[in-house]
Amino acid sequence: MSDTVLLVLSIIPLSTKKETGLLLSENQRSTMIFHIEEDALRIVHIHVSNPWSMMPDKKQFPRSQGRSNYEYVQQVLSERTLSRYPDLSPRQKLILELLSQGKTYKAIAEALSISPRTVRYHVNELLTKFKVRTRAELLTAVQK
Repeated sequence: MSDTVLLVLSIIPLSTKKETGLLLSENQRSTMIFHIEEDALRIVHIHVSNPWSMMPDKKQFPRSQGRSNYEYVQQVLSERTLSRYPDLSPRQKLILELLSQGKTYKAIAEALSISPRTVRYHVNELLTKFKVRTRAELLTAVQK
């Protein structure tokens, strides 16, 4: 029995060494579950799955399910952390949450199956709503 359970979603860059003869540079998705028990942090589950684009037999699990799961968890997190901004759309909250995690436009676009240009559009809408000029000012405004 644990006092607290933490779910950590991460993207781990994976690449092979040149001498292997394999050219691989992809992002692996990783899910880790931690329990905090009596002030001790314990890892109880680690799952690393194929990159978004690499599945045998051209199966689309990472694209159709993995991304949906990732987006769902991030959406729940954004709704919770940004609940004080009811005038933001769920998509704006999600993109703002991912920006606050340090994600690039390209990484956000890849995770949400949208174009970097669409991410830029949403960020520009957020800049207008918060009456700021830069992403740094936007993130500072949200932290207040």
